[in-house]
Amino acid sequence: MAKEVCEYYVIKDGSFTVKKGQPWDSEFELHAGGKTNRNSVLYFRVDPYSGAANVNLEVKFGTNNISFSRTYSAGQSRTEHEVINPNILDPHGQKNHILFHVPSGAGKLRISDVVLFYRLDV
Repeated sequence: MAKEVCEYYVIKDGSFTVKKGQPWDSEFELHAGGKTNRNSVLYFRVDPYSGAANVNLEVKFGTNNISFSRTYSAGQSRTEHEVINPNILDPHGQKNHILFHVPSGAGKLRISDVVLFYRLDV
């Protein structure tokens, strides 16, 4: 078995706001040698605005792959760490698309510090 290290890609350094009808998306590319056939981990911070109620957040990779779905109401900020199944991400040389989307709920969520951890051959 080849040696591996944990590599990371900062998808968003800073914050953005999502609410129903106002998604946020981005494209990124893994470094050469990134292992798409292994689990990856998505990390981000969620801070519900005052008055948020039952805001359902979905995070999708590509067009059909819902990798994360959770509901928030007003309260403390928190971090989320979600395992991304193998073969969801596209390898080096292809663009990956991530979408933060709110299909239901009242209010807004501040999302920040979006980082993807994945394995890389050395």
